[in-house]
Amino acid sequence: MIHIHPRRIVSRIQARIFSDTGDQRRLSVAIPIFERDRFSDACLDLLVGDPRVSEIVFRDDASSEAVFRELERQLLRRSKKIRLLRNPENFGPLANKWISVADCHEERVILLDSDNSIGRDYLDLLFRIPRWDPDLIYCPDFAKPQFDYRHLGGRTLDLAAIQTMLSADRSRSVAVFLNTGNYFVPRIRYVERVRSQLAFASTVPDVLLANHGWLRDGGRLHIVPGLEYSHLVHDGSYVHQHRANYRNLARSVRECIVTGVELPAALLRPRAELDSIGDTVVNRE
Repeated sequence: MIHIHPRRIVSRIQARIFSDTGDQRRLSVAIPIFERDRFSDACLDLLVGDPRVSEIVFRDDASSEAVFRELERQLLRRSKKIRLLRNPENFGPLANKWISVADCHEERVILLDSDNSIGRDYLDLLFRIPRWDPDLIYCPDFAKPQFDYRHLGGRTLDLAAIQTMLSADRSRSVAVFLNTGNYFVPRIRYVERVRSQLAFASTVPDVLLANHGWLRDGGRLHIVPGLEYSHLVHDGSYVHQHRANYRNLARSVRECIVTGVELPAALLRPRAELDSIGDTVVNRE
């Protein structure tokens, strides 16, 4: 008797349903990673099995050799959809996210932190949007269980709106929203608009810094009602490891967004680091 794995049966059913809708759009998933070799199996199985996802790109930010070998062992045997790439040196969270998006082939990319996970509803909601606007980043309204932005659901925010909200943001909830991430981004315009932010040190809050560049150059953020995912908060995260510096740097970025000025020159990277990031993008696999 021939045995067919249940997951393959589900994937075939999904492919048939998707084909019947006439929607031929596909998306990529970019997962930047550093010193992490464990993921949500349910999330990876979903991404591998869903025909709307054409590729899953992992970009490792120069983890230890042992961690990277374990990544190879776990990921590359799961699916031909998965690509695992590696930076020659550690560039920090924002640069690694930026390169991860640049690595992708589809015009739209889910930029997902490696310690977080999405469900099928996340994909379904994105594909209910009739047309993906190239000037919009689509943002979740709930990063479960801690970061709840459902009061912003349905709003489209440009730089002027964000400046007004940040000015009155006594609880810092808007600033937290701007640094939560796990967005659905337009690949080409994200790469173009966030490129200038790579000049700043890797310790600067990465999503907040990326949003600074995105909004300043005319991009907008749209908070999708019902778009939610699981956001793991743990002591090993980049934010927790750099907490001493993080709040002061986040305050600096917030003030620059509100006033429309550039970040202080003291936060710029050495030129050699920028050249190395540029070489990695040019020579990416």
